Amino acid sequence: MRLALLSIIVLLFAGCSASPPLDDLGAYRLEDGRVVSIRRSEGKTLRYRIYPTGETGRLYYENDGSWVSGEGFSSREPAQLHVRFNADGSFTWMPENSNTQEGRRFLNSEMVEFSSDGVTLRGQLYIPPGSGPFPAVVLVHGSGSQSAIQYFYNGDFLAAKEIATLVFDKRGSGLSEGDFTFDFNQLARDVVAATDVLADHEAIDADRIGLCGYSQGAWVAPLAASLDPRIHFVSVSYGMIESPSDEALWETQQLLRSRGVDDAGILEATPLIRSAVDIVASNFSDGWDEFYQEKAATKDAPWRKKLDGSPVQQLLLYPKWLAKIVGPRLAPDGLDWGYSSDTVLDSLGIPMTWLLGTADSSAPNGETIKKLRAYREAGKPFELILFEGADHGMLEFEDRGGERVYSGYAPGYFQAEAENVLRMSARD
Repeated sequence: MRLALLSIIVLLFAGCSASPPLDDLGAYRLEDGRVVSIRRSEGKTLRYRIYPTGETGRLYYENDGSWVSGEGFSSREPAQLHVRFNADGSFTWMPENSNTQEGRRFLNSEMVEFSSDGVTLRGQLYIPPGSGPFPAVVLVHGSGSQSAIQYFYNGDFLAAKEIATLVFDKRGSGLSEGDFTFDFNQLARDVVAATDVLADHEAIDADRIGLCGYSQGAWVAPLAASLDPRIHFVSVSYGMIESPSDEALWETQQLLRSRGVDDAGILEATPLIRSAVDIVASNFSDGWDEFYQEKAATKDAPWRKKLDGSPVQQLLLYPKWLAKIVGPRLAPDGLDWGYSSDTVLDSLGIPMTWLLGTADSSAPNGETIKKLRAYREAGKPFELILFEGADHGMLEFEDRGGERVYSGYAPGYFQAEAENVLRMSARD
């Protein structure tokens, strides 16, 4: 969860652009059996993702009505793929170096709405072909405010593997009503309300309902499961157990480390970073004396120049009076910076699978991995699957001069998520 003050400001003032047509979003099956998910990406672009390989690319609109994708994660040129959406709901898949194929929609879907604490939330339920009843999951959001109906892709692959999937827009986002919030307790109650839709649906096996949480959803999904015995399992991807305060501290430490700061420098920088996090966690009301003491004590430290882009740098640059005015308006509303999932995980005995990348820069997970291994040794039914070298979002990358250049999704991630949901939802 990116909480940098600078990032929030950029998002606040970024211009809005026209959206791609929603009718083209979703899962397609190619003639060779591969499943392709097409979802919204940045601005006016789309992104394709392929099951099971993890291959991906950004699609750009062409004047002739087609879409084109270049080499790599987000390039437009040189073109390696052309896609044309057809009036009958199919698409034509035209790779530069392979045969043209047709892709066809194959999942059943229906729009749903439900109430949670007096607010109407809306989502889309994807149902696999066949008669069912199917196991089912609710997808539990990350921290972003984008429409999950438009952007979430995991449900396309899960439903393709015969797992009914409900994706809904968080309150205050997309088609849902209410005020956007980072309140984990509220978000967990919303997930429980979404579970009502699955439990009452004729195509779904009410005894095989679970949750799939992503990023921030690593805090929310276990919490929701602790509130409702109808939730029988949880899958977590690229999240952590420890608190948002710990996340912000470790994320900034990792930023410095990626820019060449050694262990001694990290140790020296930690009190300044922690004091900055404490200010934000107090809604910019407390911790200023400690922060200014650390600011003065480290004014000549060489690592100070490498905090560019971090929330610490913003507090170093801007005067206290301005930060106290602007900060609370932009800070995550309702976020409990001290919340961790330890107590919830201590109490849960349902099957869980954690899928984590070992190079996650947004949710550093070294401590989470240690705790999950300890839970397993203690007999908890928790599985841990690690993807070596994968960053947040389970993305693979190359390090080019300290900058991570993404290439695709970790091989095996999409299969592992689906297979473990099927395993955890299997009847004895």
